Amino acid sequence: MEATNPSAESAQAMYRRAMRFVEFEPWPQRFAIVLSSLAAIPVVLSILVLSRTVSLWLDSTAPGNLFRHWGRHGGPVVWPVIDRLADESGPNQLIAVVIMVAGLGFSWAILYWLGEWFAGRAAARTGERLRLAGFHQAMRLGALSPLPDDLAPSLDRGVEAVQVALRRSLAGLPRAVTGLFLALAMALVLSPWFALLSISATCLAWSLAKACLAVGRARSKAEERQLAESLGRLGKIVHDIPAIKAQGLESLARDIIDGELAASAAHQAAQRGFSTMGRAAATLAAGGVLIGWLFAGFHLVESGRIGLADLVFLGMCQPALAHWFVGLSRSREADRRASSAARGLFQFLDQRGKVRQVPGAHSPGPLSQGLEFDHVNVRSAGKTLLRDFSMVVPAKAKVALVGGTCQEKRALLGLVARLADPEKGEIRWDGISLKLCGIEPLRAATGWVVAPFVVVGGTVGENILAGREKLTEADADAVSRATHLDRFTRALPEGKSTRVGHGGAELPPLAAYLVALSRAIVGNPSLLVVEEPDIETSEDDRALLDDALLRAFEERTVLLAARTLRMIASCDAVVMIDHGSVAAHGSHADLMAKSAMYRDLVHRDLSGSLSGK
Repeated sequence: MEATNPSAESAQAMYRRAMRFVEFEPWPQRFAIVLSSLAAIPVVLSILVLSRTVSLWLDSTAPGNLFRHWGRHGGPVVWPVIDRLADESGPNQLIAVVIMVAGLGFSWAILYWLGEWFAGRAAARTGERLRLAGFHQAMRLGALSPLPDDLAPSLDRGVEAVQVALRRSLAGLPRAVTGLFLALAMALVLSPWFALLSISATCLAWSLAKACLAVGRARSKAEERQLAESLGRLGKIVHDIPAIKAQGLESLARDIIDGELAASAAHQAAQRGFSTMGRAAATLAAGGVLIGWLFAGFHLVESGRIGLADLVFLGMCQPALAHWFVGLSRSREADRRASSAARGLFQFLDQRGKVRQVPGAHSPGPLSQGLEFDHVNVRSAGKTLLRDFSMVVPAKAKVALVGGTCQEKRALLGLVARLADPEKGEIRWDGISLKLCGIEPLRAATGWVVAPFVVVGGTVGENILAGREKLTEADADAVSRATHLDRFTRALPEGKSTRVGHGGAELPPLAAYLVALSRAIVGNPSLLVVEEPDIETSEDDRALLDDALLRAFEERTVLLAARTLRMIASCDAVVMIDHGSVAAHGSHADLMAKSAMYRDLVHRDLSGSLSGK
């Protein structure tokens, strides 16, 4: 999606797309809708039984002549079984009513919780697939694409909002709609005109309450905005206190602060007051409408136009109707929140990766001629990292990169594995542009040892083999010995089979680096892209690391982001980077003789650290 502020309609369309995004497991989805719809039936049946029973009890036990004109049975007989149950006398009547209502309540509970469980299961499955889509999209976009820092939390919030809305739409919405229509249908059968009056009274009470709450919220938000403005002015005064003191304005500033504090307190009190008044007005308005409805019902019962059971039934339906109205309102509110969440979710899912593979891409073989960077430009997050960068890395040569910043050098190394493509210029592998090469074959031919040196959950051996099926445990053992990683694995509880990383043992930084180095060379790549680690080591560990690197460099083309003079001296050529361009290149000895900038860098960092921070 290209629009940065899509309309509410487009947000709703994205939310509906999120709902269609997942092919629900059919049984949980259908069961949730069916069970949630059926759960409203026991509620209405319970109200029918109780209302007929209460009306007959009132009709038979009322003192004096209070009910003499009200009649025993007003309106049509809905169910003969209910009348027969209510006509029984003695304790059997109460027992039968209690058993029937308890049975209906128990059946409602079973249907309700089964519907909630199935809806929750379908929503959880939706969330799982949406999160999986977000994870794969992050993988597709690549390391140098503009992924936000809070990507994981924002995706999780978006998916959670969609899940809540889906759960309500699968369980709460069918139950609310079914309950409303069923109760109104029963009411129309019992007494059509009074049922219409009841419907009108309920809608009027609901509308008045919503209007009062909306007015209260609007006034409360206006006071909240004025409170924020007042606190903002106070913050500016506090920020300017040094200047105020220097210019002798303390007295005036104190008066202003006192006034702003008083205004803030008034706005805060008004905010609370309007919110409370809105709720009170909503209660009074809804209560007034319902009281009017009750008096109208008494008048109709006394005149014999409706039965007492009809009035009791519709009266007992009012709380249920209000509950179902609230359910519909909450479902709508959840839909609004989910549409906003889906907007951000699908804006991310709709991003297109900058690195794409052309149809019929070339599959590069081992590097036999060399790697050429031809006037390459790279920008990231609005910042130019490489500018008109050109160099040639001959096959089997070892080239050290020094100077520049870590970000510049990592951007350059990332181009080799096509984590990003240059904005301008071209990179060629044995004379063929990398843009014409297949991404997977290219990365298989390139060993990658650049920070962060990742150790994910699993065993040491699994981290080395990285799921490559053609490689075996014997291959992992061989590279572990070549990189001296076996010296660290022997100290682990289960050796190379010890679980490390997430959910396992934590490896020391040097061991984690050697795992990354072993993983890079286990597939025998022809090109090795290496960043020398910036970790503190003892003399023995430094010698072990240098020997591991030199062994890994043998018979390979190497592009090294160097940090120490020892590794620089081991390379065939050195390329010095300054502000994203090649400032000097040649052997270490030649640059020491000819480049004052290079000599200054070496003399300034004789301890070994040659990288920009």
